[in-house]
Formats: sequence, structure tokens, C-alpha cells
Amino acid sequence: MIFLQNGTLRVEIADPGEHPNDGVRFDRAGFITDVVLNNEIHFCGSENKNNIHKTTHGRGLCCEYKMDASSEADIGERYPKLGVGLVLKEKEGRYHFTEKYDIEYFPVEVQSADTWAQFVTKAVLCCGYAAEQIKRVSIEDNTLTVEYELKNVGEKEIVTDEYCHNFINIDGYAMSDDYILETPMMKDFGNDQVISKYTDAPSKLKACGKGFTFSDVNKDIILQDMDIEGTSAELPFVWKLRNKAAQASILAEDLYTPSALCIWTTDHVICPEFMHSISIKPGETCKWYRKMTFIDEEEDQ
Repeated sequence: MIFLQNGTLRVEIADPGEHPNDGVRFDRAGFITDVVLNNEIHFCGSENKNNIHKTTHGRGLCCEYKMDASSEADIGERYPKLGVGLVLKEKEGRYHFTEKYDIEYFPVEVQSADTWAQFVTKAVLCCGYAAEQIKRVSIEDNTLTVEYELKNVGEKEIVTDEYCHNFINIDGYAMSDDYILETPMMKDFGNDQVISKYTDAPSKLKACGKGFTFSDVNKDIILQDMDIEGTSAELPFVWKLRNKAAQASILAEDLYTPSALCIWTTDHVICPEFMHSISIKPGETCKWYRKMTFIDEEEDQ
């Protein structure tokens, strides 16, 4: 475990291969398992173990690349899962994040000091794809910054969605209407219960203008893709998640315009997932960052 500390923030990062950073889904570089403000307020939670699907042990600010190259490998061959490693294709069908796979992990070089850690994921050519990633996690005062650099050193163009899962729980508070997700750079979503795209019935997710809240304490899983047409292209893209009862919040800045917004929640975590669509030709590099400022609103009053 890597600990970054500066007297205001403490950030906990699981080393590659250390649980929960030992699966086949999440980027193994910079797997942030907790953020603690003023040695008191925790901001990270875990994926629950009683999902409708097998748990993938997501936690905190873990990230994922969604490129699926399984169709480009024959049975008995390997294909790349960006950020993770080379997956052995043992049967027909697409990669699925809940399955267990034989995997050869990409090498990750790690350096760290008191207030920063850097992770270099080495490239391994497979199916014509190869990418080197440099991820740097740093803290200053009450702000966490994660900088990303993805270089295509392979033979084929890399086209993928990348996102942070944001398994967020503020100060231990269960899901309720105390949680408010503010999206000031997106359209006005109205003030009605959001209709589930899966059941065509009202969900527990409620629009509140340029943002969302929840109608009551929610024990059901919500998975909702939102229509984000009209989102401002101004950078950085800003969003905020706060809990009124905890009097604490996260103010986030992303150096990309989200291509999609998926909101996944259960009784104890909210996961606002702002997708980053990436296309990188061989020899090209894509750079972006995410910043989160962790706020004790009671202290700021």
C-alpha cells in the first residue's frame, strides 16, 4: 500500500497485485482505495458483494479502459485489456468484466514520495496493439490530481472509452436525498424521477435541474445512462458531489469533455462515471487529468 500525506489529505493507493488491485478489470496503475480529509472524513466506498453480477472488487477512484479486443484473437491466443494485461481467450465470446481469466499482467514501475506517486505501465505488443501509460498521482493542500499520459506504441489505432468509476461514499452516509450530484456544464435535466431505461418505470434517481439526487434511501442498484446532448465543451469540465448531512463535498475538474454519463449507485456508494472517448493513432500520445478538491463545508463556514 502506498500512502500520500500532507497534513490535510491522506490518499491510499493499492500496489499492483495487492487486493483489491489484483483483478482483470481495473487499471492497475494508481488504484486509489481511499481519500481522507483532516484525518476524519473518508470519501471512498466499495462495490457491494451482493450485486446481480459477481463483484469485481471495485473501490474508490479506480479507472478502466473499455476497449474490447477479444474478437481479434483466436481461442488459445491472448488479447490486450488496456491497463491490465494480456487475456487468454479460452472460449468464444466477448470479454466480460465479471469473468475470471488467465492473464499475463503488464509490468508496472512504481515510484513514490510523501505527496506523489508515479506509475509507468510498460507496453507489450499483442494483436497489433501496444500502449505505454504514465500516471502520476499527487496531492497539494486538499486537492488530489491524477495526470494521465497514454502513448500508442503499437501498429493499430487505439479507440477506447476510459473513465474513473468513482466509488464514492462521503463520511459513511448511506444513499439518500442528502446526496446531490451537480453538473453545471450539462443541460437542465428537469425535476422528475428519471425513467429507467431498463424497466421503463421511475427509478430512485431524481433530476434536480443541472444535477441529480435520490428520492429516498435506496437499496436497489441504479444503472442509468443519461442523455448529455448540449454539454459545454469548455475545459475543464466541472462537477460536484456533496452530502448535506455530512457537510462535505468533492469538487471535480476533468480535462476532457465527457462523451457519456453513467450513474451507478447502490445503498452505500454513488458512482458518477464521466466517459472519456480516446482515439490515438500509432506514434501519438493523449494527455488529460482529473482533479478533485475535498471540502469540509462545516470548516469553511
